[in-house]
Amino acid sequence: MYIQEVAKESGISVRTLRYYDEIGLLKPDEISPSGYRIYREQALKRLQRILFYRELDFPLEKIKQLLASGADEEHQMRGQLELLRLKQKRLEGIIKLLEQRLKGEASVSIKEFNMDEIKAHEDKYRAEVEDKYGQSEAYQESQKRTSKYGEKDWQAIKQASDAIYQGLAKRRHQPPESEEVQGLISDWQALITKYFYPCSDEILASLGEMYQADERFRDNIDQYGEGLTDFMSEAIRIYTTK
Repeated sequence: MYIQEVAKESGISVRTLRYYDEIGLLKPDEISPSGYRIYREQALKRLQRILFYRELDFPLEKIKQLLASGADEEHQMRGQLELLRLKQKRLEGIIKLLEQRLKGEASVSIKEFNMDEIKAHEDKYRAEVEDKYGQSEAYQESQKRTSKYGEKDWQAIKQASDAIYQGLAKRRHQPPESEEVQGLISDWQALITKYFYPCSDEILASLGEMYQADERFRDNIDQYGEGLTDFMSEAIRIYTTK
């Protein structure tokens, strides 16, 4: 399949597939004489696994680590299948409620909308995968450094990060590719490298995705300005792909 066909069938943009190639996450099986990326069975199987992990909101850097770790694919698929069945069960309950309402049958049940069981399974599965396969060098380096930090260190980190968040918040109505915004993203990358672990463009790109996917990060960042998470993540994407 050519890259345009993969994009159409999977719903992933051509630009994203090219980015996956650039960072070594998903390489095409072949490049045609005219320069088109061609994906055959092996690459499509890998893409399928990537999409499974994306359903669990894993950042790209984590997905890359998992694929390189030789993780038990069958075990992962069983966990993902269980999650999808829970989602299916919830949707079937909501569909049944709608059908009852359309038939005029009175029902005030709201339990069908509860996501607790699904979230609990997602958290359990994500924690299990990360514990078994996710001890990256960056994670270990961060643990090593931060274990030695005292109150003054954490105050310095907070002061520096606050300044960057506030600077981005003031400029969030500018184009994310503007020189000032991109300079602040560079400062953010330098801050992570200084205090936590070497932050490559690849790692930074994954962090940008995680900020959007994880509500805890979104809530923290958006307190500095409405919509700041999405703005910062887009600025990071531009910074890491230019």
